[in-house]
Parts: sequence; structure tokens; C-alpha cells
Amino acid sequence: MTDEHLKRLLRAAIPPTDTSVAAPDVWPRLSAGLGHTPRWSYVDLGLAAAVAIAFLIFPEWLWLLAYHM
Repeated sequence: MTDEHLKRLLRAAIPPTDTSVAAPDVWPRLSAGLGHTPRWSYVDLGLAAAVAIAFLIFPEWLWLLAYHM
């Protein structure tokens, strides 16, 4: 396979982009999300409670977790 053959294959696989349409500006959406603080969801709280209960029931798992970290 030559370089020219590879170039033709790549150009055939990847469609050309439309340069007449400008990409939307992402920065306003990104900067709007930076001011928000993350919140705990009920799923997060439930998983944290399940892990805490599991460690209370099986305290030897804590050593297993510490060993693998």
C-alpha cells in the first residue's frame, strides 16, 4: 500500500466538512456552567450509604479496598 493509496482511502472514508457554516461558539455555554456548584443526587447518596453499610457489615473489605488502591 502506497501513501497515495492510503490518502485516497482516508479521503473516501471521511466526508469533507462544510466550511461555509460556522461552528457555534461553545464558550458561552461552557462559562455558564462553570458558576454552578455540583449537587449530590439521590443516587449518589444511596450509593454512599450502601458502601458505608457494606463496610459496617463487612469491615474486612476495607483492607481489601485499601490494598487495591
